[in-house]
Amino acid sequence: MPCSPTLPDLLLCPLPAAHSLHAPANDGTRRALDGGPTGTVGPWRLIQKIGEGGMAEVWMAERSDGLLVRPVAVKLPRKGWGNTLFCHRLARERDILDTLHHPNIARLLDAGMTSSGQPFLVLEYVAGKPIDLYCQAQKLSVHARLELFLQVTAAIAFAHHSLVLHRDLKPSNILVTGEGAVRVLDFGIAKLLELGRTEETDLTLYTGHALTLDYASPEQIAGEPLTVSSDVYSLGVILYELLTRVRPYRLKRKSIVGLEEQILEIEPPIPSKVTGDNELRRTLRGDLDSIVMMALRKRPQSRYLSVESFADDLQRYLQKRPVLARPNRPSYRASMFIRRHRLAFLNGTLLLLIVIAASAITAWQARAAFAEKKQAEEAKALIISMLLDAHSYWGIGRPVSALDILRHTQHRLMTLPISDVKTRVQVLDILGASLLSQEDIADAGAAIGRAAQEAVKLPPSDPERFRSRLLVNWVLLSRGQTNRVRGEADHLLEDMRRFGSAFPEDFAGAWRIRSAVAIADRDSGAAIASALAARQIAESRLGMHHNQSVLSLVDLCYAYDMAGRQDLALKTGELAVRRGLETYANRETHPNVLKARVALAQAIARSGQPARGIQMARAAIEDVSALFGSSSAVVGLDLATLAEMQMRDGQWLAARQSIERSQSILARHFRTDSPAYASLAKLRSEIEPGGRP
Repeated sequence: MPCSPTLPDLLLCPLPAAHSLHAPANDGTRRALDGGPTGTVGPWRLIQKIGEGGMAEVWMAERSDGLLVRPVAVKLPRKGWGNTLFCHRLARERDILDTLHHPNIARLLDAGMTSSGQPFLVLEYVAGKPIDLYCQAQKLSVHARLELFLQVTAAIAFAHHSLVLHRDLKPSNILVTGEGAVRVLDFGIAKLLELGRTEETDLTLYTGHALTLDYASPEQIAGEPLTVSSDVYSLGVILYELLTRVRPYRLKRKSIVGLEEQILEIEPPIPSKVTGDNELRRTLRGDLDSIVMMALRKRPQSRYLSVESFADDLQRYLQKRPVLARPNRPSYRASMFIRRHRLAFLNGTLLLLIVIAASAITAWQARAAFAEKKQAEEAKALIISMLLDAHSYWGIGRPVSALDILRHTQHRLMTLPISDVKTRVQVLDILGASLLSQEDIADAGAAIGRAAQEAVKLPPSDPERFRSRLLVNWVLLSRGQTNRVRGEADHLLEDMRRFGSAFPEDFAGAWRIRSAVAIADRDSGAAIASALAARQIAESRLGMHHNQSVLSLVDLCYAYDMAGRQDLALKTGELAVRRGLETYANRETHPNVLKARVALAQAIARSGQPARGIQMARAAIEDVSALFGSSSAVVGLDLATLAEMQMRDGQWLAARQSIERSQSILARHFRTDSPAYASLAKLRSEIEPGGRP
């Protein structure tokens, strides 16, 4: 009886184990479909027969109208299968496969009817080999075979979650592409699960047990209700064959009845017993034997409860963790722990022996720990004293400032019981750097000078020693004593490179000092190179939003400006301001943001916008005055920068006023022979009578 043309799209029919969907047929012939045009099925042009079974044949085909360029597999019922039961079966198969969209399951692309009412299916064409032949051809290791098999379990687990049993799993229905990707085929006798189990139907009884006996579960052979454990069993047979290259049941004479009896009644030999390869036997013995044999248990409820559980145990094996298929004995878990951490276990044993033999070293370490604890306690005492001092300030109604606390701490430090040299150097360096940031050059110099004296007692490679040397150079630069810094900066960088122990921020800071010296020497090339080196170290090792990263951009802006590269100076100055605002929570009056604002103002003024640059510089100087005081050294230096901008714009009177104010401030901070003071004197000479153009 022909199928009704109103049936829905159809699915794949099973092929015998000797053929896969994509193994080329021997004859390569074509035939005319009954009632249809020769060599075509709907819009598909048949090219070559690639598979044939008892109920269907499969052809490689292509789209005749060119809408799809890749080849496909077209499945057609064999002549004589045009009965109602078989058509219903194909319709059910189509409904099943239509729900299975998974990368490891071959896809249904199209389905329909020929003009004579014969159903056909169009599926993804997979150019691959059956999984057993692929493993042999590639000579895969056990580990690689298991990884490949886990792709199969992922596909079947997905089908089970979609309430579909495959029921005909075998190597020929599992193809592997040249890229090592698995495709599960032929859900031809698949069954929809109902309440977790399924039974045979009249349709199956009519068409027979369309399955491959070697891979069938005992309950399939006995005609009992099926659950997901049936597919687990078939997967166990496939894994047994992939690992040992033989099947679990073998007969001297070919007999279907004898094979059924073995599957129903006889336990197969464990995998490690059937291989003649000693290395493979050692690999299979134990965990893999237990995993495979658990999947092959006769009673469904004794197997893995799901394909996921089966796959999880294989993952445990690959990760060298205890598998669930073996008894959970302490000795087994301990052996697995050692196996999983073999290198760490051996190293640990060796370390234990070393520790036992080196009790003197342990005692020394204990003394070092005690010293470190004492160091922390002394630093804690200093912090507590600082907080108490701040509290006493508030108690008498006097507003306390950070500078007040820092200055008082400097004096307090001399009376605290800090016996450890390194602790004293650390505290003095922090104190000096804080005072330096507050533009208190005198007190900063005293603290940093004391730290440098203490630091010479430390090893030459100690990072705190490098930090003290660096801070001494910053104090000298702040005082305008560039000549003393010039040689020391090079020595400092050389020692930092040689020992490689300096803190990253100090290494970047040493390059910034080198750049500042080059700017004072009017050596724009060295200034640019040094600022770039500082930026690279700061950004790569400290991050974009670190103090040194922001300040290296400021230095680079000045260096580009000196070199006459105004476009780069502008871009770098804008980046310095933007990065500073991001780093310091959009605080325009943060000291480092103020430095960036003055540098950008100078770059703008020199790029042809003097009025805008002067306006920006004035605003920045007002904020600097409010922050550090109107007579601070940084205000005097910024006023000199402003005077130079005003002179370039022809504002001679304003420039004279800026120079006079700057000179009165710098006279309190710098010696008259300092580079900063000399630079200011040069500006003044240019606007004196006779000096002005």
